[in-house]
Amino acid sequence: MNWFTNTCFQLKAFNLGLITSLLLTFGCHKNAIDCSQLLRYLHEVHGAGSSLGNKVIIILNLEGCSPCVESHLKELMGLGKRENFLLIIVGNSPNNGYLTAINELEFDISWDSNKLIYKYATPFGKPLLVHLAKGSCLRYEEINDPDIEPVYNLIKKWTK
Repeated sequence: MNWFTNTCFQLKAFNLGLITSLLLTFGCHKNAIDCSQLLRYLHEVHGAGSSLGNKVIIILNLEGCSPCVESHLKELMGLGKRENFLLIIVGNSPNNGYLTAINELEFDISWDSNKLIYKYATPFGKPLLVHLAKGSCLRYEEINDPDIEPVYNLIKKWTK
């Protein structure tokens, strides 16, 4: 290989690495919130309209991993009565313990037993945290397992 060919090959490899790094860094940015599909889902499936003014929502799949669901239910039970908080439960649970815990919660709960959320372009895989103000999304993200406790501490600050 001569000098020119070798230099061109090195530049192509560098450019490919640079492009890959940029895509990985900026491709999925958490602050780029598009919650139009989520708002459609809330309106069409849960009948939420003007009541969405200022609200914090957790969307929880009861058919998720048992330790995850149990961790969320434990934190939800610790919230007590909340006025501007909504829990949306997706799926059904064969676990009667979950249903007993849910029946003891003191805030609004809406069910999506038919898992209609999957018909909308939402990132629903893990539980979702949604914080709305004046019907617009301030925060819209998945809750990772290590973040469960800090997320519920935020919910306590954001809700009354």
